[in-house]
Amino acid sequence: TAGAAPTSGGVTLWPTATSRPAAPQVAVRSGELTSCLVPCPLGADGSLQVQTSVATRVRLDIVAWLSP
Repeated sequence: TAGAAPTSGGVTLWPTATSRPAAPQVAVRSGELTSCLVPCPLGADGSLQVQTSVATRVRLDIVAWLSP
């Protein structure tokens, strides 16, 4: 969930120790609350990276854990 952005932008998630994707997975619009289910694998250390293109509040909810 992302919100309280002053301008439109995006949120990108990716596994730690890998390259950042070229495009954001979540589009954020100015003044709107945006919720989206984004499957994202974790890095080898069990973590992930989050980047926003604009100042915004981001909330991540882990809803599932899949193992090989």
